[in-house]
Amino acid sequence: MKVLTLGANNASTQNNTIKGLRALGIQAKGLCFDSHASMYNDYSGIALPNLSPGPNRSLGISWWKRKLVSSFLFLRHLLWADIVHCYSDFKALPFRLDQLLLKALRKPGVIEFQGSDIRIPSVETATNPYFRLACLDPQYEYPFEGPAVSLKRQRKFASLGFRPVVSGALPLLDRGLFPEFSIVFHPSLVRDAVPAFPSTEKTGPVIIAHAASAPVAKGTKYIVRAVENLKKKYAIELVLIRNMPLSLALKTIEDCDIYVDQMIWGGYAVTAQQAMALGKPVVCYLKPVLSENLYPDDIPIVNASVDNLEDKLAELIRNPRLRHDLGKRSRRYVEKYHDHIQVARKLVEVYTSVLNSGKRRTPS
Repeated sequence: MKVLTLGANNASTQNNTIKGLRALGIQAKGLCFDSHASMYNDYSGIALPNLSPGPNRSLGISWWKRKLVSSFLFLRHLLWADIVHCYSDFKALPFRLDQLLLKALRKPGVIEFQGSDIRIPSVETATNPYFRLACLDPQYEYPFEGPAVSLKRQRKFASLGFRPVVSGALPLLDRGLFPEFSIVFHPSLVRDAVPAFPSTEKTGPVIIAHAASAPVAKGTKYIVRAVENLKKKYAIELVLIRNMPLSLALKTIEDCDIYVDQMIWGGYAVTAQQAMALGKPVVCYLKPVLSENLYPDDIPIVNASVDNLEDKLAELIRNPRLRHDLGKRSRRYVEKYHDHIQVARKLVEVYTSVLNSGKRRTPS
């Protein structure tokens, strides 16, 4: 089986998928279409160059040269692949040539929607009362979200006959367009992380870490407010992770006692997985629709909201044994559900099912 991944490398998901597939002996290659290479993402498994189109300078020779190279690489690898795994929507080539080539070659594939790419604010607020706090803020980082964008992107991949693989984006999926889908959690390089469980004999301030990469969408100000109020009673320190290379961000998480993920979206993200792999207790807002229909019963995340975050943090601050025990449970959880090789095994099952479905539809 030859697998080609296409799209963005958000939170290193494309990269980690490729590494997991290769560990199983699957031939896997990736074409990355990030608009810019984030220093927080891992690109070590994506050997091919970033094919983002860059500024639209249609009269520039360098722009057209880049487009020609991109088109050649895209077509060559598309012909090589047995199946393609797309990450969100992307525009790799001009004039929708990427979509036309996928359709013309009738390549079987899967599409992995990742959240903001198909999020509809009115739908989200119906199941998540805290989302309104962010989406009404003029500084909200994802103003493009809406029903028109969501429907357009989902229709695109439905027209290609792709099967969705989803986790946190499950409630956003249009079941009318996609009667078949598969639930697959995001992969993390769990085996590369050496756990540093919180000490039960903590001396000095309790260190709380939070990745403020999208402060409005993640509710960073509510986390800062809670910690500032708790500083009146406890010796604690908040470290915000932003504009850091991946190695420094992971070292910051490794040194913390508590990791706080987000208070708005209603699901935990890849950075929370990295914190759990390092053996840290994680605090995050998990909305009921995901807690009840997606997440396993043994999830160790402390479910907190904007309204009770201080109380949840105070319990962890006062109880080093609880932090230690949750850290151990966190490590077991990501080993079971998010290890990149375990996730790759599930993806191979999905790919095989998609390929077999295509063969059944092909006349003999």
